[in-house]
Amino acid sequence: MRGSVISCDTILGQMSYFISRYVPLTRVRLAFAWLLSHVVRLVWRKPKYVIQRSGINYEVDLSEGIDLSLFVFGGFQTHLFKSKAIPPISEDAVVIDVGANVGVMTLQYAACLTGGHVYAVEPTQYALGKLQRNISLNPSLAGRITVEQMFLADKENEPPPPGVYASWKVSGAVSGEKHALHGGSLCSSAGAGTTTLDQFCRSHGLKRLDFIKIDTDGNEISVLGGAQEAIRQFRPAMIVELSLYALREHGASIDDFFRLLPGYIFRELKTGKAITVKSAARIVPALASIDCVAIPEKRIN
Repeated sequence: MRGSVISCDTILGQMSYFISRYVPLTRVRLAFAWLLSHVVRLVWRKPKYVIQRSGINYEVDLSEGIDLSLFVFGGFQTHLFKSKAIPPISEDAVVIDVGANVGVMTLQYAACLTGGHVYAVEPTQYALGKLQRNISLNPSLAGRITVEQMFLADKENEPPPPGVYASWKVSGAVSGEKHALHGGSLCSSAGAGTTTLDQFCRSHGLKRLDFIKIDTDGNEISVLGGAQEAIRQFRPAMIVELSLYALREHGASIDDFFRLLPGYIFRELKTGKAITVKSAARIVPALASIDCVAIPEKRIN
């Protein structure tokens, strides 16, 4: 009967929805990267190379997922920079990159700023070393970047967690405990202090703050909790990673984003779709994450 026929598009749509909701996509991507890394190493046998991508120099380790993406595809999570949902960043903007890792976004922001500045905040020794090395390979950008080994939270001067996920190995030995869902390895945060973003702005004497990128694997709510003064004063646009399972691991929920960012409009970066309190639980995958842009209403045309 005609009414009992289910179209191919419907089946594919349901499969796509199921995969996006219930499959740990980061682990799937790492599995693909593992296979890709073995193919790449058949041709490029050295583990490390200095490369240039889009005019920016990087030292890449082909056993690392982020580095492998830069080496093979020329970028990593390019939607974080190129999405039309992100408001333009002016050449004199002040940017804070929270969870800067190896500096992919930090360096791209710096390349756009002729009169502005980027503050790169990274708590782990491992990623910090790679970040500083990448900055040193770009002397024309180095003067636009300040690096701090810091853990941002909602309280000051508390000991940071001993380890933070900062490495995504696709081949070779894994030095730290691996996360069951996103596959990241814990890296030591020895040497890092803890402060709030509000205190960070005060200590650096910031008179403006135009843009914040926050990617801290579930600690985003704590970062925002310690940034309320800066948010009220500067009304910066933001890119924030949203992950239901990572938030739960830190005792938070998706509703906290809307509570801590009143007067902001949320949009998914890849699709530009609006994210609301009602739609968030449906849009954000159960076992993966999405990146969204948060824009203060005064910037919405």
